[in-house]
Amino acid sequence: MTLRDGVRYARGTLHREPHVRGRAPRAEVRITRAEGAVTAAYALAFARRTQALYDAGQWSPPSAAPPPGATVAERVARWCAAQSYTTAATDARRVALYLEGSRLGAQQLRTVTPRDVAAWLDEVRGRRTRYDRPPAERTVRNAYDVLRRALSRAVFDGLLSQDPCAVIPGDVLPGAEDAHPERRRGYRLSRLEVEQLLGDGGIEDDRAVLYALLLLTGARLGEAAGLRWCDMSPREPLDAVVLAEQVDGRTGERRATKTRAVREVPLHPVLSAVLTAWHTRWESWYGREPRPADLVVPARAHRAVPSVGSARRQSAVWRDLQRDLTGAGLAAHRVHDLRHTFASLCADAGMAESIASRWTHTAAGGSARDAYVAPSWQRQCAEMLRLELATTLAARLAGERRGERVEAESAKVPAAQRVGEVLGEGFEPGSHGARRRLSAG
Repeated sequence: MTLRDGVRYARGTLHREPHVRGRAPRAEVRITRAEGAVTAAYALAFARRTQALYDAGQWSPPSAAPPPGATVAERVARWCAAQSYTTAATDARRVALYLEGSRLGAQQLRTVTPRDVAAWLDEVRGRRTRYDRPPAERTVRNAYDVLRRALSRAVFDGLLSQDPCAVIPGDVLPGAEDAHPERRRGYRLSRLEVEQLLGDGGIEDDRAVLYALLLLTGARLGEAAGLRWCDMSPREPLDAVVLAEQVDGRTGERRATKTRAVREVPLHPVLSAVLTAWHTRWESWYGREPRPADLVVPARAHRAVPSVGSARRQSAVWRDLQRDLTGAGLAAHRVHDLRHTFASLCADAGMAESIASRWTHTAAGGSARDAYVAPSWQRQCAEMLRLELATTLAARLAGERRGERVEAESAKVPAAQRVGEVLGEGFEPGSHGARRRLSAG
């Protein structure tokens, strides 16, 4: 409250308005009284009531009236449109589905409180999906995570004075439980199923090569579809495939990987033989010799045409995979299950988790030491050679007769012996195949 020229004014802090230099703006309202004089006590009570109404979102000064369209749903939509990460479009559709028609979605951004967000979570949990059941907690969590990040950015932009998601109790927040947790056990193929899929002569060559890339590098679909011949790096004792970019399955644009990390994966001998044979066959499929900048497995639409470069779309790869799995006598799987399969095969072969995890994700762990650990290439190759796999794909691509079971040269030697050849004398396999010990001296 302030007194100026004999007139009392109520002064309030507009903490929901955009901050200027880190401070919330202030507003003044002239105090009037229908009967009697405006005393200091009356003015102080008037100022407190006005501030309480503003805090509750029930009053705003004329100059601070919220602009039209500044609702939570529209703010979240604008935030999603500005994002460039891989799943931004999916996240935008997911959160829009649950904000549409909700009280929170139509609410003015400046008036959002933690209780409003908690009420929205209860509303989402009470909805029915197209399968006529409530959404899984993981689904609610995914939608909430997008909302949380958008509101957090609104605080940084000065549109909110505090983050309404920051003080929500843990028992109110959605968990990470699946609707059917038992199904995760089926998110992989066994080693025999991998050999059966890659060895099926009824699968077209280009699709078989793509499956081999997905199954033996752990790459995401966008990363495998965007691989170029120049991404194959000659190394010793095994060559490397460098996963530095991915292709957006909808727009076809090249961009950094999901985690913006560059990963180098040793080429398993089976995959190396497959790519060598495919490089020779590539010209017969696409009409000219492959160049370093060409995709390893371009889209089928570019077969036998002079220009090659378009990557395969996710929907087309999914349809092809379902058809090929059925033809090979295998159960249906998602494309992402092939990435699960690679990680599982590494574990089955007894590879060191601290090394194998680097091929599919960034360095594991949260300590400062993890940033310093860089396993040697020889060590990484030794772990990759623990995986024994036999398939006829390389022989088929090389023109040998179908049906002949051709094993990779490395698969004919026991895993411990192959690892020892790479690491040198003094190597002793660990009790679980995941450790090494070098003799002193």
